[in-house]
Amino acid sequence: GSTQLTFRSVAYVSTTNNQVVAIDVNSGQILWSASLTSTTGPGGIHSTPVIDTANGLIYVLYRTTCYASKAASNCGQSKDSVLFRIAALDVVTGKILRNQAIPSTLTTSFGVIPFQPYAQGSRPGLLLNSNGLYVAFGAYNEADDPYRGWLIKINPSTLAAQAAFTTSPHFS
Repeated sequence: GSTQLTFRSVAYVSTTNNQVVAIDVNSGQILWSASLTSTTGPGGIHSTPVIDTANGLIYVLYRTTCYASKAASNCGQSKDSVLFRIAALDVVTGKILRNQAIPSTLTTSFGVIPFQPYAQGSRPGLLLNSNGLYVAFGAYNEADDPYRGWLIKINPSTLAAQAAFTTSPHFS
């Protein structure tokens, strides 16, 4: 599956292979293509990215698998792991300007709670407003346990998590 956004006669297509492609809607010419990860395995862009028209950025949330056995792509992990990352790309060039992992723990009004990416899926589109960038998560697969619903506020300038809400704070 893939998602598409259109802005100023350019279609931005994101894929489950962690690719973002900009296509001129009038000529069909590919303007640029960006790969957000070099790892293989379960991953992909499943939620619709959002475009910051004022700053010329497209924000993309993607899931990637990091393999500890592959030194070049282990994402700093000592064991195989799944990560969600947010990238900010230039809408004109496709250059990745910022890239940040969703942290493994998030502070909520219930306290600090683990964020377990292997059990999470993100299908809703990203939301950008004057207060921040928002990403939402549900279950990746209902057989994965434990999973929680999440709404995470991201600082668009740093891509750091600023606030989080979970639907299941006491789930263990």
